[in-house]
Amino acid sequence: MLIKIKTVNIAFFFTYGYSLKTWEDSGTLERELKPLRFLSKEYGYKFTLVTYGDESDLNINNVNSEFDILPIYTFTKKSRSKFINYTKSFITPFRLKKRLSNVDAIHQHQLLGSWVVIILKWLLKKPLLIRTGYDMYQFSKFENKKRLIIYLYKYLTYFSLKKANLYTVTSFADQEFLHSEFGNIFTNILVRPNYVDLQDHGSANKRPDNKFLCVGRLVEQKNFKLLINEFKNTAEQFELNIVGEGKLKNELKNFAELNNVNLNFLGSMNNKNLLEIYPNFKYFISPSLYEGNPKTVLEAMASGCIVLASNIKNHTEIITNKNNGYIFDLDKPMLLKIVNELNNNLEQQKFISSNSISYISESNSLEILLMNMDKDYNNLFMS
Repeated sequence: MLIKIKTVNIAFFFTYGYSLKTWEDSGTLERELKPLRFLSKEYGYKFTLVTYGDESDLNINNVNSEFDILPIYTFTKKSRSKFINYTKSFITPFRLKKRLSNVDAIHQHQLLGSWVVIILKWLLKKPLLIRTGYDMYQFSKFENKKRLIIYLYKYLTYFSLKKANLYTVTSFADQEFLHSEFGNIFTNILVRPNYVDLQDHGSANKRPDNKFLCVGRLVEQKNFKLLINEFKNTAEQFELNIVGEGKLKNELKNFAELNNVNLNFLGSMNNKNLLEIYPNFKYFISPSLYEGNPKTVLEAMASGCIVLASNIKNHTEIITNKNNGYIFDLDKPMLLKIVNELNNNLEQQKFISSNSISYISESNSLEILLMNMDKDYNNLFMS
């Protein structure tokens, strides 16, 4: 850790449209603030949280006693029109200039909203770090968005890469994608995986061997229909459990009934409750078509679950097949074969579960994230 001569003040910008209230309502408030709290207490940073909230952000869980909070909609009126709010956001940096004149650097949390901090960087002449959890441009292509949307995400990504002093992604797959799209002209792209809280839940071998957990929105990306199809006519033998809500809920429910699959929808769940769920399951399945750096997979591994994940780049850079999890092909999953073999091999269960926990401890701990964030903040002043 670098010894700082003075307190470094970071203007930490929320994702466009997000607020402390958003984090509180989604149950992610404590998880999101935890790294900032440690950086403040242990590393001596001071954070000004710039949110897309209103006065209610000033009175959430005493957060204002730890951070300076600057909700944008306390000094500009929020419109009912999304278009008007987008338009007004280009004026926001000019209204923030005086309020943030004492900051030393700017940190944007996620790509959405980066136009605000790019303009502010120009006004304040301060270094800028943009952190992305997943690649919005790549996702827009996967999701076959309208050409205009894909075009806008592409050039928002390009200008963010061009103007940021540092630009972080959570996976090597995302870094590779950006280099393939824009060439190797950008040398400011760093890989900073998501962090996971580590708790000792022991090996998974004593947990039920006929119950499976999945977590994700009930949308096409998560590919839960494939999972149901794989477990066709096993209602008396196996139980699938999905945490999440989404537009495909009724379709998935009907498909499960049609195929004689025992499927339970556990609804949406905040992060604290979700972390309590993982240790109840031996197996966690992620059949996704595409991902960023999937927190749910990382959390399941940290909890000692045996993860079965689809063969996509963002999974395979985390999971080594038959070492700290299992990788299956989307065109030929063979999940029942994998599960039946594992259920007859307790030593392999212990081996996979133990390796999963070790991998997360070595690659995705909070301590690693804090060291990298401290390093990145210091590098801002040398770039």
